[in-house]
Amino acid sequence: MSHFQRELLALGPLAPDDWQAMAACCHAVSVRRGSPLIGFPGDLFFTHRGLLKEVQEGTLVDRFRPSIPRLLKEGDVLFIPVSGQRNTLEASEDTELLRVSRMDSVWLRRDHPPLVEVFEHLLEY
Repeated sequence: MSHFQRELLALGPLAPDDWQAMAACCHAVSVRRGSPLIGFPGDLFFTHRGLLKEVQEGTLVDRFRPSIPRLLKEGDVLFIPVSGQRNTLEASEDTELLRVSRMDSVWLRRDHPPLVEVFEHLLEY
């Protein structure tokens, strides 16, 4: 059982139709080592396997050297902000993720209210 599945199960029981709706909205994404993760504002990613690094562009203060503010490993959740600065995400090794698009997330929250708590919990990471 994956970390993601354990986290969902820990939130309590969900009706079968809520599970089916969530599963239908999760789309597999593979990113090869050294390649960027392509995502859109509002997308939610669950790292299933592999490692991503977030790369932040350097500034004059740090002589334009990029920094790596965080690494995303198996079980980590990534939300791409709708506004504000977005850093580049690059695979440090071959990585597999599950993606829920912004549109699917809105639909799931509207039509499956028990999933609202699930999303709020996941975004606390």
